[in-house]
Amino acid sequence: MENEKWEPPILSFDVERHGGLALGSVYAEVYHYMYNAQTGELHEDHATRRLIGEKDKPWTKVDAVTLAKRLTSKGGRVVLSKLAPFQTVKWTRDERIARLRGALKELGFELIRGKLVPVEKEH
Repeated sequence: MENEKWEPPILSFDVERHGGLALGSVYAEVYHYMYNAQTGELHEDHATRRLIGEKDKPWTKVDAVTLAKRLTSKGGRVVLSKLAPFQTVKWTRDERIARLRGALKELGFELIRGKLVPVEKEH
């Protein structure tokens, strides 16, 4: 509880909740309440978000192409879950994987079950 304010008969306060953190969010929900000591009623005024973690920097096509070039020059098995850009929440990871697959395709490769496989370029 924070930002307590007593203006008889109203007590107002905020409660910060971190439920989204379990799903990878970097935000907490802050709920604003008003309690009327005369009537016993509790009203939620409104909720806001507060940044409490560090947001990932955007992962651009340039980042995808750079990683794709590095992977194709090394060869071998690719374990995406061990690469830093893919250690994030599912929807971000899925977007980054799609971007990497596009960059690999432009370089003439496809990622199949962790292996880089050359593909014929379309004419």
